[in-house]
Amino acid sequence: MNEEELQETLSLAAAAPGGVAVNASFLIGYRLGGLKGAAASASGAIIPTCLVVIVLFLLYHRFSDSLKVKGALRGIGWGIVAMILFTVFRLGKASIRDTLTLAIAMISLILLFLEVHPIWLITGGAAVSVLATLGGVKRAKSLQAGQSKADVDNSYMYFI
Repeated sequence: MNEEELQETLSLAAAAPGGVAVNASFLIGYRLGGLKGAAASASGAIIPTCLVVIVLFLLYHRFSDSLKVKGALRGIGWGIVAMILFTVFRLGKASIRDTLTLAIAMISLILLFLEVHPIWLITGGAAVSVLATLGGVKRAKSLQAGQSKADVDNSYMYFI
């Protein structure tokens, strides 16, 4: 397998549903060893992870009553909250590019605090983005012949 084939395989693995590592191992195993290679490589990617999860479950089940374990898990929980907030901040900086996207983000945040289910926020954000895009296309078509269409930003396909 040359570098170009590897890149194509990794792109396909990233595009397919599921974990990229498992998909990539399956596809590379298939290309190198057929069905047996795919089975062996996918097993090699899946089984160690499953074993680690099983061992962690057994350890948790055995020591879950320990105050130290409870304290450690509480600390881990706050660490996870911090990581999620960091990700939200980073995605927000990249996604909020104008007043429309800022408005969508602020309204979504308020609705989250009002306990509106996230699926409605995703659907609403998609609908607003599609409508804004259609409006941008209509504005672009209505520009006079002398104006550049590059001046119109009709890229509102931001799905929250």
